[in-house]
Amino acid sequence: QAETCHKKQREAPAYKGLTGNFLRGRVYDSEGVPLVAKTTYKKDSSGRTHKYRYFVSSRVDGEGYGAAHLPPLPAKALEDIVLASLGEMLQAPEYSTQIHHLLSTTSGKGQTPEPSEIAQVLGDIGTVWKLLFPEEQRRLFELLVEKVTLSENSLTIRYKATGLTSVMAEVHAANQQQLIVEEKACQ
Repeated sequence: QAETCHKKQREAPAYKGLTGNFLRGRVYDSEGVPLVAKTTYKKDSSGRTHKYRYFVSSRVDGEGYGAAHLPPLPAKALEDIVLASLGEMLQAPEYSTQIHHLLSTTSGKGQTPEPSEIAQVLGDIGTVWKLLFPEEQRRLFELLVEKVTLSENSLTIRYKATGLTSVMAEVHAANQQQLIVEEKACQ
């Protein structure tokens, strides 16, 4: 019966794949070797089973832990650092100006939001991140983050400029439709 219980615990997370691990497939060490997400289950002294998620070099499976340039890294801590960096980036004024320039070269005249509107929208996205459904968080994250590179002393996040423009274009279009709906309601 203990084995049956253990199997259920391993099978249960299958539907939870949408809720976490935004970094899967995007994390690399400084030599370009992918870090893969792993999960382990351990019992504590009271017999309760705890789930531990971590990232480890893909070399570990074939060559052992000695081949890895980094130790196993707790997934939650790494995800929190990357998400915090994403939130800071979304609220940085210099990105608003860059996105405005990108949008103005791809949008029609009068359809490009002003840099102040872009800054507000990006700040709002950072603020409402925790309110989004996991599927929305994942989609937004996948639009914005291309690659995360880790070394012993640093973490580098490469963002997708096209992802930022795509997010802004969607938000701006939604805001424009909202204004049209509000104008019609007032008439």
